[in-house]
Amino acid sequence: AAVAAAAAVAAGPSDPWREPDADAFRGGSAVLDGLIGEYRLYLIKIKTQLESTKSHLKEERSLRKELSRELEALKAESQEFRSEKQSIIAKVLAMNEEKQNMEEMIDELSAA
Repeated sequence: AAVAAAAAVAAGPSDPWREPDADAFRGGSAVLDGLIGEYRLYLIKIKTQLESTKSHLKEERSLRKELSRELEALKAESQEFRSEKQSIIAKVLAMNEEKQNMEEMIDELSAA
């Protein structure tokens, strides 16, 4: 009935010179009030979803920042290990060279 009343209001009177039907206006007004109410509920629902999405995005950004800090720490630690590894390799090479020099001296002393 409310939809029919809204349609009657939208269509207007069949005789444009006749006074509009007050009941049709009341029914149309009720329909509009209902639509406005539904629209407000829809807007509230959208606002709630946007706030939820915003919260999730903030949480995601926070997690990304934390992961970025952890990654930088791991990179620094990795670089530290690489430097340590290169230092150990250099020491081993120096020790091998020293060993080879000693073996050559022993060979020279043995030959003499």
